[in-house]
Amino acid sequence: MQQNTQRPVSSIAYPILIALSISHCLNDLLQSVITATYPLFKEDLTLSFAQIGLITLVYQMSASVFQPVFGLFFDKRPFAWTLPMGMLFTMTGLLNLAFSTNLYWVLFSVFIIGIGSSVLHPEASRITSLASGGRRGLAQSLFQVGGNLGGSLGPLLVALIVAPYGRHNIALFAILSVIAIWLFSNLIRLLPSNTIILKIETKFESTLNCCV
Repeated sequence: MQQNTQRPVSSIAYPILIALSISHCLNDLLQSVITATYPLFKEDLTLSFAQIGLITLVYQMSASVFQPVFGLFFDKRPFAWTLPMGMLFTMTGLLNLAFSTNLYWVLFSVFIIGIGSSVLHPEASRITSLASGGRRGLAQSLFQVGGNLGGSLGPLLVALIVAPYGRHNIALFAILSVIAIWLFSNLIRLLPSNTIILKIETKFESTLNCCV
């Protein structure tokens, strides 16, 4: 597949940034479901605090430690479709988490959810920069607002639709995953020249690097 050289938009692209912020909100909302459901898993599967800690470790390994690895890879091979692909990983993990019956299944589920986050964030940050029009601080702030909002909404939704009715209702969050996949797919079509692969080589970046 041929790579196309793309330049950032000349002015800040608010439609792209708003779509990214909403999508980031949905992603971090789904990620926050894991910690919000710890009490349910502890009770249902009679887990110890050490086992809960192991779940956290596995999730953080895949969601945080692996993220720079994916970032390094996507710096060399930018690919915008990793956005819906990452959300697909998250949805798969959540559906497994909803019906997991033992610790190993839970560990596998949170690992897959974390991979979804690691795959999604590097490319989302790249596109945020592309759409900033040089106003990277504002663009990144808008992107982060969505994530922070989603992280706070997740536990609230768990309290409303999961805790009273059982952890199988975690599967309902797959609906939000589908919405996010739809948003990401449409977002990619908003990108300059309607390209799939984004290789950002700009005079702005060259000037910035010379000044650092």
